[in-house]
Amino acid sequence: MKPLSIVWKRLVDEGETCPRCGSTQQNLTAAMARLTSVLAPLGIQPVLQTKRIDRAAFHAAPLRPRARPCSNSARM
Repeated sequence: MKPLSIVWKRLVDEGETCPRCGSTQQNLTAAMARLTSVLAPLGIQPVLQTKRIDRAAFHAAPLRPRARPCSNSARM
């Protein structure tokens, strides 16, 4: 099967992920199961790679120009 690489970068602060990123992880898990079943007949295998990024990396290169830090940023 041909791999379809999907990379998810999640903000990890002091060893924890905020509730928003935790929710995203649950949704990604469900989406990967659906993608696997839908793409299999086409010979495509989705592969999820999760990367942890810290606050400095997030601020250096946010994925969207208007991205805001997760809700736990008020602690800083």
